[in-house]
Amino acid sequence: MSLRRVSVVTTVCVSLLGAGCASTANMPFNKPLTEQTEPQSSRSATAVRDGMILGLAFSGGGTRAAAFGYGVLKEVDATTLHLPGRPPSSLYNHISFVSGVSGGSVLAAYVGLRNREALTDFREKFLLRNAEESLATRASLINVGRALGGGVNESSHLTGWLDDNLYNGATLGDLERRDHPRVYIYASDIFNSEPFVFSRSTFEALCSDYASYPVSQAVAASAAVPFVFSPIVVESYPDRCRGPLPAWVGRAAKREDSATLKAVAQALQRYRDPSIIRYVKLVDGGVTDNFGVSGFIVDHEQEETPYAPLTEQQAVNLQRALILVVNAGQEPAGNWGKTLEGPGGAELVRAVTDTMIKSSSRASFDAFRQTFKLWREELVRWRCKLSLAQIQRLRGSLKGWNCRDVNFYVGEVAFDQLGPVRGKELSAIPSRFKLEPEQVDSLIAAGQDALRANGQFQAFLRGVPRSQQPVREQTAVAQ
Repeated sequence: MSLRRVSVVTTVCVSLLGAGCASTANMPFNKPLTEQTEPQSSRSATAVRDGMILGLAFSGGGTRAAAFGYGVLKEVDATTLHLPGRPPSSLYNHISFVSGVSGGSVLAAYVGLRNREALTDFREKFLLRNAEESLATRASLINVGRALGGGVNESSHLTGWLDDNLYNGATLGDLERRDHPRVYIYASDIFNSEPFVFSRSTFEALCSDYASYPVSQAVAASAAVPFVFSPIVVESYPDRCRGPLPAWVGRAAKREDSATLKAVAQALQRYRDPSIIRYVKLVDGGVTDNFGVSGFIVDHEQEETPYAPLTEQQAVNLQRALILVVNAGQEPAGNWGKTLEGPGGAELVRAVTDTMIKSSSRASFDAFRQTFKLWREELVRWRCKLSLAQIQRLRGSLKGWNCRDVNFYVGEVAFDQLGPVRGKELSAIPSRFKLEPEQVDSLIAAGQDALRANGQFQAFLRGVPRSQQPVREQTAVAQ
């Protein structure tokens, strides 16, 4: 969705707050737990293949973000590994998890549902389509009134389009296929001022059925730009709970060493208290976490083991982890920095919004990078304390064992890695759900080129044991 349009609508709304308008609201789609509901057990640990983890976090930014992320995925798929004793394989097969916010969530969810097959048709089924065709996007008095009432568009407009063209009625339970990457989709809980992760632990706190919730609703919540969309609503059902919250929630709510985990735990506690909150209102995930990285932080910190969210066996066999944030964010824009006057009106709203999101994103990324640094240190300490008998049991062999042989590569793939001229051109592409074909293909190519130029990506490849140098191979995906 165009940030310029959002800013214009927001500015008009602020100036007309006293006018009064009918409120609009989306009905909750989540179901309460029942006796027939499948147990809300956690999914298996993050996949580790050939001692490697590859994780990709796709930022917000409409189709611009989805196309740039798609290009990164194509380059991952085109990178062939020649591991000792193994047939050549695409690096794509080693993706352990993907996360997405706003436009990035559209891609992350599709990858979670179709895995590598997503590369064959995502360009045609989404990137070249007009996902705004069912939405009200014109600046008019009627739409201003709707914005004042909660949002111009109800969720049904976008969710219907997503189901008809991409997800075919898939649910969050369909994202849990064991041979597919793990998926994190983010929205923003505007009551608790926290990221809302569509996960089993979140739905457990809501006493709601996770597996039946529509993927299209989760993605629509992640992309629900304030004023343009009415907040997506999920309902808490405290009278349907089968037991207390997990013990980690109570411990985390009192922690002073992790503000992220403490805030998440406190939000989960509020979901169980109907005197505080019954209806959780969700808007664009970029408001609280535009890089979509807090879910992994919580997954790691909520456990008491130094290797979570891995199993013991995975932690012993892990050697390399590459975690990349794919950032399709825009560079600063506007001419008011050159003049004494301004910004004013819509430019001021846009500037303030950009400042809040970018500042929050930088802080989230710093915390994310620090989490992996500390996790690596914890893993090494734990591995080096294992007995030879434990290593033999978990690894199957002592040959080549080195408890310190664990390396994490955490980086950002962004427009500015392609030079100032190209970066400025890409940044000028609007963050909406309708782009021209040449813009889409320019972004796809940029994603491929930016990943190849990324220092952390190249360092990761150099550290992978191989029988020969990894090579790029062109895939059959149409452009």
